[in-house]
This record gives sequence, structure tokens and C-alpha cells, in this order.
Amino acid sequence: MHEHHIPEFYQSAWAVEDARLYRHSLANPHWRPSRKHPGAFGYLDDYTAFQAPTPNGVHKNAFELDTQVLDSKAARVRDKFLSGTKHSSDEHLLWAQFLWFMRIREPERVAHARAIGKQSALEHFQKDPHEYLAVRGEGEPDNFVDYVKKHHPGFIENAGILFLPGFVNDENAQLLIARMPWTLVDAHGGPRTFLLGDRPLLLRGDIRESKVLLAIPLSPTMAFIASADEQIRERIAHSPPEQVVERLNEETLYRSKDYVFSADTTNFDLIQKITAEKKTWARSS
Repeated sequence: MHEHHIPEFYQSAWAVEDARLYRHSLANPHWRPSRKHPGAFGYLDDYTAFQAPTPNGVHKNAFELDTQVLDSKAARVRDKFLSGTKHSSDEHLLWAQFLWFMRIREPERVAHARAIGKQSALEHFQKDPHEYLAVRGEGEPDNFVDYVKKHHPGFIENAGILFLPGFVNDENAQLLIARMPWTLVDAHGGPRTFLLGDRPLLLRGDIRESKVLLAIPLSPTMAFIASADEQIRERIAHSPPEQVVERLNEETLYRSKDYVFSADTTNFDLIQKITAEKKTWARSS
């Protein structure tokens, strides 16, 4: 199954020219960007899926199916931001959950959770082997790991994915985001538009600290920014929109792994400039 780490609804805001968006390769920034419809980019096949054997009674793509429900709700909140419509307190919390999830669903974080989950499960079941042997039933395996594999197939291999919803539903992180002052930056009519990266959420600092800055573009002409730090908010409030666009686009290019997406050609020069800088740093490091 195609599993989008950049939601299809999110990509759609950049598909303003004949319902398609530009995809720029960061490995080959001088190549002509490809153009396709939303959903054709920003996915991996089964990257959050349970590996065989699938845990008993669990759909292989259960996490992705839950993701689609959250994305559909978040799409309505995003649309309210773009239209200037007031959102409810429940939608406020839902958007905070979605933002946190945008970080959790990044492919490398899912891969890390998968590896750490399996390792932690093995270490847990290998502890105190004498306790298992003291209660082992007749005909049961010689160790607890094999017992779990026999009676709960797929649990160890998929422990990280099984526990991933717990990270997504981290209420403390969501409340911290929800309690931050939020602002929208409107860049209509400016010389550049916002880029969408393949790691769309910028989170600078620790979510538990006041100096944290959280930002994500909502469309080519609007961005969402949250921070608990008054100085950061004041600096953003007094910056011209075009300056915020360029700074956020630079951060987007630095954070992105393989691709960035655009609605137009206003950032071709910036994409090539930052990509060249990243390659220079990579060679010198």
C-alpha cells in the first residue's frame, strides 16, 4: 500500500497550475523538475506496515488506515486556516496532534522505532530466563523468546510499530503545541512562494523548552508558526513576509532529504544555491 509521509491533501495546496505540482530532485537540482498530481509523490510502500507474520487480529496496514482518518480531519482544519475561518477548541487540539504526528511519521523515525522496538522486546523477553523455566509447561519452548514467537507470532518483529500509536498520541507533546501562541504568515503577492519539503515540519529546539520554534507551510502563500518564546514571535511579527518565506524555504531545503515541491518556478535559483551548499558541506565533513 502507498503510505504517504506527506499527506495527499497537503500536497494538493501546491497543485495550483493545471492541478499538478513541481517536484525538484535535491540530488540533481539542475534537472528539469517533474510534474505530477498530488499523491504521486511523498510516499513509501508499506513503510509503517506490520511485517509477516502479522500480529493476531491486526490488519497489515492498521497504522496507515488510522493515519488516513487523522489526515482527513486535519485537512478540514488546514482549510479553515487558509480561508480565515475560526476553528474550534477540539480542532485546535487535533491540529496539535497532527503537527506532532508529522514528525513521528518521518520515514527515518519510523525505521528507528521499528528497530528499537524489536531490540527492546528481545531484551525484555530474554531477562530472567530462570523465571520462565520455573513455570514452563510441558512441550513448550526452552526459552521465553521462542514461547512468544510460538504463541504471539509477529509481536517481537512488529513491537516498534505496535507501540508507534503511543508516540503519536503523546498528550504532553500535543498540549505543549496547543498551548503555544500560533500565528499565520500570509505571503500573497510576494516574489517567492513557500516550498514544501519531504520533511515538512520544522521543529527547532526541544518541544518542552520555551525557545522552541515550530513551523510548517500550509500552502504556497501561507505558513503556520508556533513558539512559546515571545522574542521569537516578535521577530517574526516584525519581519516582512518575503523575508519569512525565504528563511523558511532555506530551512525547508536544509531539512529535506531527497525532494522539495513547489507550485511555481519562483524558487529555482534558491533550490540550486542551497543544494550546492549542502553538497559542499557534505564533501568537507
